[in-house]
Amino acid sequence: MFSPLPFSPIRGSLYAPQDLMGSLRDGEPSSFERTVDFECFAYYVMHGRSAPRDQLSSLFEALHDNSITQATIALLQKWPRVAGIMGGHDEPRGSDVYSGVARIAAALSEKGFLMASGGGPGAMEATHLGALFQGDPTGLRNAIAALKNEAPALPGDAGKVIAPDGTVNAEIARKLYQWVMPAYRLSQTAKGESLALPTWYYGHEPTTPFATHIAKYFQNSIREDGMIALAVHGIVFASGKAGTLQEIFQDTVRNYYRTAPDPFSPMVFFGKKFWTEDLPATVLLRALFKLGKREQEYLDNVLVTDDEGEAVEYLVRKSPPPDAHLDRLRTLGLLA
Repeated sequence: MFSPLPFSPIRGSLYAPQDLMGSLRDGEPSSFERTVDFECFAYYVMHGRSAPRDQLSSLFEALHDNSITQATIALLQKWPRVAGIMGGHDEPRGSDVYSGVARIAAALSEKGFLMASGGGPGAMEATHLGALFQGDPTGLRNAIAALKNEAPALPGDAGKVIAPDGTVNAEIARKLYQWVMPAYRLSQTAKGESLALPTWYYGHEPTTPFATHIAKYFQNSIREDGMIALAVHGIVFASGKAGTLQEIFQDTVRNYYRTAPDPFSPMVFFGKKFWTEDLPATVLLRALFKLGKREQEYLDNVLVTDDEGEAVEYLVRKSPPPDAHLDRLRTLGLLA
């Protein structure tokens, strides 16, 4: 007998924060383990993670992820411009990078962009926080300060919250509750929209409740490719490590090998020293385009900056025409 599923294999819409975390209760740490988000992660771990051990689990997860893709496409048709922000998942709340990303996301949201990110902590959380408090700089500043004071860093042992046999470490779950609860409370106080694309592959990182539309996947590979594909109107890359570097090169490959009418998606590297010295990805990218005798294309579509305002102005100015993301979906055969 197959045990009851904590999720619906066929959904008609994306998740809202309430769908995934509606069971959270102030002063009740055990409520974290009863959230749909956490129950789905436990299911994912016990059934083999990214390689399900039984055919039914594989089928149910595939149906679910396809439903999420279709619901995401339906949402994207309602927005003229979609931009993304990528960056480190371990960026502390209230850091200069975290705060800068939040302000950039708020400014772009005010310009009519649907902001998208991975839906986890760090720079991803900052993206959705900024979008949520768009048009309210005082509210955003106060929210960042509150998060920094209450729970500045994701627990370092979060990855051990569930053992392979499904055993939950109650102490780590309690710390994750303490991390996510301040954000969940704040998420009830503003209404700006954004799109998160998280995955239960990293299910030990609670989904940010600051995102209003949540496309959560079981298969991380689908989610990663989707994030890059939909952010046609530009991506801001904040400082990060291996995951962010992977996203940079995924975006570069799509830009480098694009064919008409697919446009070049503008790339903004936020943090000059980081991206030219500490992790000099931009040096390699420029060399790549120069090698392909297309250096001017790099110069015309890539910005490296420390200035938040310049980053926003650049994406507004260099952004492809409205609905270019829908043209890409048609090119990929995802939209008629």
